[in-house]
Amino acid sequence: MNARIRNFLFFISIVMNQLNAYIILFDLGRTLVDVNKLAYAYYEIGLMDLVLNGLINGGNFNPQKRMFETLERLGGSQSDVMHEKGVLLPKIYCDWMAGAFDDAHSTRQWILTQVDGLHMQGFFNSEVEYRVIYNAIQAMFSPEKLVKYQQAIWPMIALLERIDKKAHKVVAVTNWDQHSYPLFLASAVGQELQKHIHADDMIVSGYIKHNKPSRYFYQAIFEKYGDNPAQYIFVDDNPCNILAAQECGITSFLFTGNEVSIEKEFKNRSILKP
Repeated sequence: MNARIRNFLFFISIVMNQLNAYIILFDLGRTLVDVNKLAYAYYEIGLMDLVLNGLINGGNFNPQKRMFETLERLGGSQSDVMHEKGVLLPKIYCDWMAGAFDDAHSTRQWILTQVDGLHMQGFFNSEVEYRVIYNAIQAMFSPEKLVKYQQAIWPMIALLERIDKKAHKVVAVTNWDQHSYPLFLASAVGQELQKHIHADDMIVSGYIKHNKPSRYFYQAIFEKYGDNPAQYIFVDDNPCNILAAQECGITSFLFTGNEVSIEKEFKNRSILKP
């Protein structure tokens, strides 16, 4: 085989690799990283209060649902942002995630003052419930506390490492407030993540001022990386975000806590290293 033919075949192989290249979009929370819920409950919310409140309410107490109800009293629900279980998220929380508040400390203090006001109005069923919800909201709007309990989902990090990054680009796309995200990137978990995803390849709601599943969030992705939906693969734990991405033409896979199904899809598309 002469040099001219070899060069031609080499050129063809480069073109084919480019045609088959994907931009792989990974959600972060509950997909690549997650909160250590036991440590979070013990140190920030009060594990004994959680148990006691459960006993008082006959085991029917859902702290997350009650926290959302409390925040809704302060600012209503956001119609286009939903929890993975299909529950509308409180507007004040969505605004927080979309970078609407410049000062984390003053925002947190205002919210907690309003929670105290609800307590005085008899909104909470017991003193124990008030403490649980107050502590949960305080932790939610405290950037350093949110970051402190983040841990890697190691099977997904291992899958991330196996992606052929010479052929494909990996991008993080996340609903995350702008106050805690820099702290997260500086943390041990954030540093581990940056071994696989460059900080410049992270689309963060707090910076672009839009949350998933808003179409404006996906538009920001298209504006940065190209508007051909066929070149994207999206992995997220929230069915609402998956549906919104599919409506934009993006091939999307729901992460349900098991990396095996995602690995299979990646293998079928030659995304992983040989």
